[in-house]
Amino acid sequence: MTLQLEISNPQDAELILNLIRRLNIPFKQTLEKAVAKTEREKAIERIRNFKATEPSSFGDALEWQIKEREDRYLPFDEIR
Repeated sequence: MTLQLEISNPQDAELILNLIRRLNIPFKQTLEKAVAKTEREKAIERIRNFKATEPSSFGDALEWQIKEREDRYLPFDEIR
């Protein structure tokens, strides 16, 4: 069984932790949501600001698609 508690008062948290330790119940503490949200925001910011250091090894997607689909009409044929 999993039980998740959100305790805002540090004294109450310490009291409950002491009881858990006394009863020899395995537990793990998690970071506060504010901290986790900050880490998430940092990760999102890193993704948004990502700049590749070299060109993609994939090449030109349009050229690849044209070559692969030479046997049928593609809706973007008029782009060329």
